[in-house]
Amino acid sequence: QLEWIPSDTRVVEVSVRSGTKDVRFSNPMSTTVPVRSLVRFLAEWLSLPEGDWGMVSAGRPLDDSTILDDLPGTGPVAVELRVRDS
Repeated sequence: QLEWIPSDTRVVEVSVRSGTKDVRFSNPMSTTVPVRSLVRFLAEWLSLPEGDWGMVSAGRPLDDSTILDDLPGTGPVAVELRVRDS
């Protein structure tokens, strides 16, 4: 079911854990972009190694179709980018 969501931005505190690099940064991101697209962009932008990367927030893996608007709160949100099942 499709639902109209007004676009906004939210500060996202991203931490990336991989065997070769650990990176942390904050950046405003659109609240309506699917996690799948954010993960693909970040993996390419950060030149991460091949893998099934996913996003985790508050210890729970986020579904690829989740958008930041689905997460509770309106302030900064912390996420971790990591290879799934790791």
